[in-house]
Amino acid sequence: MKNLEIIRRGRTFAQASLIITGLLFGPNVKAEKLRVVQDDSAQTITVFREGGTEPILVQVARADHRPYLHPLVAPDGKGVLTEYSPEPPPSPA
Repeated sequence: MKNLEIIRRGRTFAQASLIITGLLFGPNVKAEKLRVVQDDSAQTITVFREGGTEPILVQVARADHRPYLHPLVAPDGKGVLTEYSPEPPPSPA
């Protein structure tokens, strides 16, 4: 049951991220149909543009790891906005 709760929280996080992205970039981006695929074994939710094979957003909510988004593709499709495991910020001097 705990794993299901984590996936539900992750799904809510992914939905909120999509809404925020739409609010930020919506007026400047042509509306497209999207396909959302939930993979229970990988514990992911993946978003594709209709007819596309490359994901524009993957939300990972594994039971043994904190939920994260990667990749998150820029709305214009030119670049990825996230890093899988970014370097920690430098320590203050």
